[in-house]
Amino acid sequence: SKHRVAYADNTKRIIYSARASQSSSVADLILGLTNTTTTPIGGAGVEETGVTDGFFFLKVTTETTWRFYVRSGSVTVASAIGIGPVSASNTLRNYSFEYVPSSRRVKVWINNTQVAGFTLSLTDFPAADMYSQLGIQNGDATIRNASIEYLLISQDR
Repeated sequence: SKHRVAYADNTKRIIYSARASQSSSVADLILGLTNTTTTPIGGAGVEETGVTDGFFFLKVTTETTWRFYVRSGSVTVASAIGIGPVSASNTLRNYSFEYVPSSRRVKVWINNTQVAGFTLSLTDFPAADMYSQLGIQNGDATIRNASIEYLLISQDR
């Protein structure tokens, strides 16, 4: 994405929701709000390190479940591993999160079921402005794709 969609401001509520699918579970996939980067997926075993700042879902090639990360200044400040199974090929699922500034709470949902929640400190909020991110990384020569049916991103003014 080339246009900022969320400011690095811990006093503003953020809502993110995407309905997405992938053609294969054998690929890295990232969905969420991240700093601007052309390499959002890091190396094997540290895939989340491609993002320095952001809130994002991550599906790693070698796993059959999703992860969720909050990163600030290249540090993982909150994470949840194994929060939901990867869907069958080309099956649409909802991926959502909300940041509530009054409680500094991050709530995470997959298919409208809350699967994780974190309370951030004031300094844990991502330090850089964030952009919409959808990335897929293929580990071999097989063609794979990801699809988005809808994407909603909202931040208080």
